Amino acid sequence: TTVATDTRAAGNLNNNYITSGEHILVKITDEGSRTLDYFYTAGDEGALAPKLGCVEAYYPSSGNVDIAAWYPWTTTDPFFVSDDQTADADYMASDLMFAMAEGKNRNSGEVPLEFYHKMAKLNVTVTPGSDLSDVTELRLKSVQRGVTANLLTGAVAALTIGDTYPADDIVMSTSNHGSVVFPPQELDGEFLEVTTDEGTAVFALDAPKEFKAGHEYTLEIQMTNMSVGAATVIEGWGDNGTLAVYINRSQYELYIDAIPDMPWSGSAILPQPDVTYNGEVLTLGTDYVLEYIDN
Repeated sequence: TTVATDTRAAGNLNNNYITSGEHILVKITDEGSRTLDYFYTAGDEGALAPKLGCVEAYYPSSGNVDIAAWYPWTTTDPFFVSDDQTADADYMASDLMFAMAEGKNRNSGEVPLEFYHKMAKLNVTVTPGSDLSDVTELRLKSVQRGVTANLLTGAVAALTIGDTYPADDIVMSTSNHGSVVFPPQELDGEFLEVTTDEGTAVFALDAPKEFKAGHEYTLEIQMTNMSVGAATVIEGWGDNGTLAVYINRSQYELYIDAIPDMPWSGSAILPQPDVTYNGEVLTLGTDYVLEYIDN
């Protein structure tokens, strides 16, 4: 083995080549169906060397071998992505990839390994409006985090959501382009939760959306707190989409609409802003009173 290539850019992690210092699992099966495991470490531009303390793989004196390789090197069956991918290490440990080279022998020489992503990837870019200053958390809602993985053939299938493997949330990074990787599956309903300094919004899919293995999906969101109500991703959203949405004000939050600058008229200025609590507009004189100073 010589080179480990990543076939799809993944933000700034595992981009073009597996990140230097990361490890992969190599499973070599001979014609007698005997399989041996080897562990390699990626170097510059994907060059591979035996992991520290591990032996290097050699061809048998005769016959062919099949070479299967997995990233991360700790891949097991079943495999689960992390439920918190805010740290780069947890994101990369969830970025399941597989490479296969069949029918190789001692005349084949060095074998390049092309890795293919087995997970789907979602990028979320949230741009706060002038009335929001910070996005504190991104959360992918109610997904299946696990897959079955045939470590010899590379076949991967999402586990069925149920009592044994319930749906779960995944907390996403807000720095690495809001990236998250998760098993390929169809999602519907509540989909994405965005928490800001002004409250939390939950976005829903208008129709079932299939997220495919090895595909990268991008959603750009412009947020403001000037509107109340559930926001939904537009129907027909494809691999890439742009969406202008509004954030829901926090539950149990008292909110007073901004009072704009008003010109001096020589008389008292008596603006009457809307006041809401728990999403409901309050009644002036019944729920609250207004007092004016220096108006």
